[in-house]
Amino acid sequence: MVYLETKAHLGASWWSGAEQAFNRSGAPGIPAEKSLTRDKKHPHMSTPENDPLWFLSFDSLLKIIFDEALWPLFSTYLTTKELLQARFTEIAPIRNRIGHNRTLHGDDMDRLRQMLRDLDQGFWRFCTSFNDRFPFVGERRTDPVYQHFRDRMAFDYAEVEPNKWALVGSSLGMSQTVSVEYSYRPSAIVTEGFPEKGRLYHFNFSQTASSNRHLDYLRIIDASSNSHPMLVYIILDSFQQKLEVTVPALYPTEEIIKTAEHFFTLCGNYFTYSFREQIEKQNPLPDTDPEIFEQYDAVNRAFADFAARWPHYVIPPGNPFAFLGPDCPCSFFEA
Repeated sequence: MVYLETKAHLGASWWSGAEQAFNRSGAPGIPAEKSLTRDKKHPHMSTPENDPLWFLSFDSLLKIIFDEALWPLFSTYLTTKELLQARFTEIAPIRNRIGHNRTLHGDDMDRLRQMLRDLDQGFWRFCTSFNDRFPFVGERRTDPVYQHFRDRMAFDYAEVEPNKWALVGSSLGMSQTVSVEYSYRPSAIVTEGFPEKGRLYHFNFSQTASSNRHLDYLRIIDASSNSHPMLVYIILDSFQQKLEVTVPALYPTEEIIKTAEHFFTLCGNYFTYSFREQIEKQNPLPDTDPEIFEQYDAVNRAFADFAARWPHYVIPPGNPFAFLGPDCPCSFFEA
């Protein structure tokens, strides 16, 4: 949550914004860079994570969330600051008991479950708002990023009546397409014009069904590594027919276009076998629901293992950001 909201609202300065929150707190704690350096001293057991945020202590993370300047980015999901601080104070002893191998109190699990119930729908809104996307219609069609890729979009919106738009187009004769949409984070202040703070570009680079080609994610992600710092997420597709890339609108337009062009080129040149087909050959299509779910899990596991080779911003198909939208009510924490 801290990563997505700060990156969408601060762009390239997202981490410096977090550091400023530490300084304002008057107790910055253990520097994240120090923990990161310590982790990389042990290459045989270090993880792919390379952003300082993933090396913060829990206390430091809370300093970002509760910072006066940054709290508005999170308040839409986390009730009031006072209530949340009280809840974290309440569960801190439980966390310490677990961390130091002490026996739990009889009411600890009930306290945790209640906190999860209170946070569940706010977390649902956080996740589903990522897929609350919009096409470029009306005055938004002048956006230079959209205009740059418009001719390579198989499907786009056309004005069929005044202020009424319909999806039109065809991928016939095309082996590769791109779509460009945008979204706003719930805490973004959307005023006149097309403000960049809190806005994300969503690029979807796709192979058409007629091409029968499967994207080589290994080579594509490796070859695009120089662009990764400006991205929010790279989202994989279990059919390897598409790759989604998310970029904060706060970056200069020419940099966004250059990065998206690079991914378009990579997705048009790097192909491999289908992970899904290999798994299905080993496990022929089952006839019963439990077996179908087992096969589904096997495919998702393969992509989850693949995504785990890279830092947090490479997202497998089973992650909620890959599929969950505002029209999908659910509970996250089973609480």
